Amino acid sequence: MEDHNKLEEVQSIVDDAEALNPTMKINPVDDNSDDIPFREMKAEIMELKPIVTKAYGNKLVIVLKELSNPDNIFEIFTNKTSISKLKKGFGDNSQEWIGKNIEVTKGVRLNKEMIVLTPII
Repeated sequence: MEDHNKLEEVQSIVDDAEALNPTMKINPVDDNSDDIPFREMKAEIMELKPIVTKAYGNKLVIVLKELSNPDNIFEIFTNKTSISKLKKGFGDNSQEWIGKNIEVTKGVRLNKEMIVLTPII
């Protein structure tokens, strides 16, 4: 039952992507590591996780594995730009994104830098 609720939460965040803010936050999956400095790369979507933040409310975190360095597994907080691109490239059903490849790049919106996730099709 818990997995079903998590899937519904993820899909709800994806469906309401307009409410998300730009982000540059990257976290390592290994709790013993420091935050990861941003760099552009190609990665595989491993998992989608809903979280609630104090400052921004509901957010979607995507767990990624770098294609050129499979030991590099990390989390990225998404934003509406990335979710819109993922929906356009991979479809509205967020569970179908798992296992798909993306490009992780830097973009600028409203004079703020943000991470942009773009499907590799």
